[in-house]
Amino acid sequence: MKDAGAGRAKKARTVGTVCTEASGGSPELFVGIDLHKEFMQVALMDPGGRILQNKRVECNRAAVARAFSKLPADSRFVMESSSVWYGMYRFLTDKLGLDVMLSNPLATKRIAESKKKTDRVDAAVLADLLRGGYIAGCYVPDEKTVGDKQLIRYRGRIVKDP
Repeated sequence: MKDAGAGRAKKARTVGTVCTEASGGSPELFVGIDLHKEFMQVALMDPGGRILQNKRVECNRAAVARAFSKLPADSRFVMESSSVWYGMYRFLTDKLGLDVMLSNPLATKRIAESKKKTDRVDAAVLADLLRGGYIAGCYVPDEKTVGDKQLIRYRGRIVKDP
């Protein structure tokens, strides 16, 4: 599913539909990203559900750009929302031009209920849920909305502190 605002002006969106090309074809790879502050675990899955690779990538722009530059153009990506998602999401979508879905961790019960909770398993489960069209998406605000929220939070701190 391509973002309606494929240019630089991204619209706020909620994602979570089955990922196929507009022509009806299937994406070549499904990529699950389990994001942490200093690294991300990236699982690559083919349309048949076979894990092709499950690797750790450092969360710096050069390493991330290198890791994702080699993937087919019609690959689909899903990243679980966490406390550090926004900067990496913007880098992947705005700078690298990737079609990234933001998964709602509360609605993605399969990961939360997993007895074997590791980064490798979480990334693979995300990729598999994306492949099946079962990702519950999160609202992704545009940059202006994020800036407005930061300003309101800052004002709230000033008003609260005497």
